[in-house]
Amino acid sequence: MSFVLVAMKTWRFKTFIIIKLLLALSIPVLGYYLADNLSRLKFVTMDSWSCKLLLNRYQHVNVRDSLLRKVVNLCSREGTSCIDNRFKINYLKRNLWTFNCTQTWEYLRAPRPLVALASYQGSGNTWTRELIETATGLHSGSVYKDWNFVGSKLCPARGKVFIIKTHSRSNATGHPDCLKMGVLQLNYSKAIYILRNPYHTLLAEFNRKNAQKPPHKTFFNRGEGVAPSRVFKNGKWNKYLKYRANTWGHKAAFWLAKFDRPVHVLVYERLKENTVSEVYNLMKFLNISVTFNSLYCLSSNTTGNYHRVKPKWMTIEKLYSKKMRKMVNTVIKDVNAKVGLRRNVTDVLNSYLLKDD
Repeated sequence: MSFVLVAMKTWRFKTFIIIKLLLALSIPVLGYYLADNLSRLKFVTMDSWSCKLLLNRYQHVNVRDSLLRKVVNLCSREGTSCIDNRFKINYLKRNLWTFNCTQTWEYLRAPRPLVALASYQGSGNTWTRELIETATGLHSGSVYKDWNFVGSKLCPARGKVFIIKTHSRSNATGHPDCLKMGVLQLNYSKAIYILRNPYHTLLAEFNRKNAQKPPHKTFFNRGEGVAPSRVFKNGKWNKYLKYRANTWGHKAAFWLAKFDRPVHVLVYERLKENTVSEVYNLMKFLNISVTFNSLYCLSSNTTGNYHRVKPKWMTIEKLYSKKMRKMVNTVIKDVNAKVGLRRNVTDVLNSYLLKDD
């Protein structure tokens, strides 16, 4: 009889231990379940870790408008901005359980219709290509043989790339590989036009073209250096503006008015301020699905790998005289009259105007 009592007590003790273990394991799971269904359980208060939970929940899911709004609204309510560049990469590294931005880019497995990535020089074309490659995992191409992009080695007509960099006002290409194939023109199905404030664009391109080799550099690309101050004082800068300001206007007018295929206007200033949302909108234009993780990875590249740091003296206020401002303002107003309303960029172009009186 005593043996039976001892056995029963032992069984009760083991059962008690098992129940405690089950409860210990089930409470976190239950908590995760409740948190994961916050939108359906109105009595659950959204606390500081809800944003983190949603970021993880959708990390490897394709982005949709409704899901993106949900994440943005919830995180914004908690004081965490995940839609613009204040949402830093270190936040993601701390809060995402499997966050990884180590990417391997690849060529297209099947040809796609070509899309021109057009801009005036100095408008951020290189950085935009980096962002597109990060979001898609695909190499981009060029009508030039750019040294810093793998996809630029091949002629776009080979069908291995479909986003094609160009600064031209046509579909012409002078790529060496294209010339070998006898290809002189490309057939673009769409275009992305990067619109940037011409005051910044013209200055950036003049700086690039007149850049000096940095000290202790064995390999030098013009995009890496800075122009000396003397070239802004000897008349070279003034001559450059007289010709190039109009060229900026002609290129904008061509891609935004004369190009007869669909065009997505990518405003550089918006891209800088709201990289994630602007790239997502661009992916919709391209009919490409991207995961939340791909958009998260954009946070690691908010300036570009080839961004030039300008000296303090190289500013618009110091380098554009009243006469120069009148000239650039005239070009901006002309472009606005031709394409502002048509492309919904009237306010953007007006914001570029500087006081010239």
